[in-house]
Amino acid sequence: MSILKNIYLFALYSSLSIMSAFCFSSEIITVRVTHAPPHYFQNAEGHWTGSGVEIVKAVIQKAGYEPQYLSVPWMRALMLLEQGKLDLMMGLSNTVERSKFLHWIGPVRNEEMALIVRNDNIDFHVQSLDDIARIAHERKIPFGLQVGAFYGEHFELRIQQEEFEGVFTPNTHLKQSLGLTIGGRILGFFENKAFITYRIKENPAYKQLVVYPFIVNSAPVFYGISKKVSAEVYQNLQIAFEQLEQDGTLDKIRNKQW
Repeated sequence: MSILKNIYLFALYSSLSIMSAFCFSSEIITVRVTHAPPHYFQNAEGHWTGSGVEIVKAVIQKAGYEPQYLSVPWMRALMLLEQGKLDLMMGLSNTVERSKFLHWIGPVRNEEMALIVRNDNIDFHVQSLDDIARIAHERKIPFGLQVGAFYGEHFELRIQQEEFEGVFTPNTHLKQSLGLTIGGRILGFFENKAFITYRIKENPAYKQLVVYPFIVNSAPVFYGISKKVSAEVYQNLQIAFEQLEQDGTLDKIRNKQW
């Protein structure tokens, strides 16, 4: 058999192996979702959709797998990732602590964390975290922080300082932050700007809230992939993401009106 023929057969078998890995695997990738339009929500038929869901679905299917969506709270999802009981979580900041149990793919999009207050508090004068501390001390009412959320390295360092004692109180989920803000027990909280803007526009329960023009952190977010996932699966997902990013598929999904 000629050398050229050997090379041809090797290339053919290699191509078939790649196609098998990317096209014919029936492996399930479990993905954390939550009701957070426009990124994640269920349509009239009860199927998960939104910009974030459609992007991750495209990546997973390009890699030859199928997504299975699991609706679980934020902190529980992080615990499941660490335990290997969840494969992928969207919208995560890349931190040193999380990197102990996660691989990263992305960045997928940019996220702005904005200050959310009751609409009768829109006259706050906030240009820095120092103003946040001043207002909390003057009013003797704290602001809320979601447990497990990341607001940037600068924020994490600043709130350890003495002047921030009593300025923030932990909240476990958005509904708690909403209720405490409307009830006047906290002055406001920080949340994904795109997500909360959509809620204020579409959900009557949020009509008393307003997005204050102060961004505490603006940074890229990633897919966090559990390190319990095999190296092969992680590599396939990473390659699929890069291919779809380069050919414009992901931008088409991002730019769609949801």
